[in-house]
Amino acid sequence: MARLIEVESPQEVDETAILAHEIWNEHFPNIIGQSQVDYMLDKFQSVDAISGQIKAGQLYYLIECHQEVVGYLSLLFQEGVSHTENSSIQLSKLYLLKNSRRQGVAKSVLVLVREIMRQQGAKRLWLTVNKYNDGAIKAYQKLGFVKVGDVVKDIGASFVMDDFEMELLIDSG
Repeated sequence: MARLIEVESPQEVDETAILAHEIWNEHFPNIIGQSQVDYMLDKFQSVDAISGQIKAGQLYYLIECHQEVVGYLSLLFQEGVSHTENSSIQLSKLYLLKNSRRQGVAKSVLVLVREIMRQQGAKRLWLTVNKYNDGAIKAYQKLGFVKVGDVVKDIGASFVMDDFEMELLIDSG
């Protein structure tokens, strides 16, 4: 069973950035290329970037399984939507170390995320996933997410994110 540890301290932010560097460099170069991986890590997953996101209200969690940190996730309440009934939450990030994939960790994490959603009155969990990240797409579908659209977003430096938007609707009861 996974456990979520909210990232709050500078040490936890450092640990998250180190995990991001390891996971992204292992998984994404074949999908988006090393140049885009380097750019995105610096822009979105560096210590400064993560610290800024947390200060802006984004929630980061380390994922612990069997007393070992195996990944991290981030939740973001939809901009302009309060933490009230029928709000939605973006699963902004969910990244696991290679040895922790296909072990039921994501399923266990989703149980915990659903509890956070229930506490906040949210009924919709959504995410974006790279269109060529076949393993992640299949994993999300297995967890109950469905594709609801395409998202192409310019992220600077001539890079774009070419993603599917997926969602999971839950009963808040």
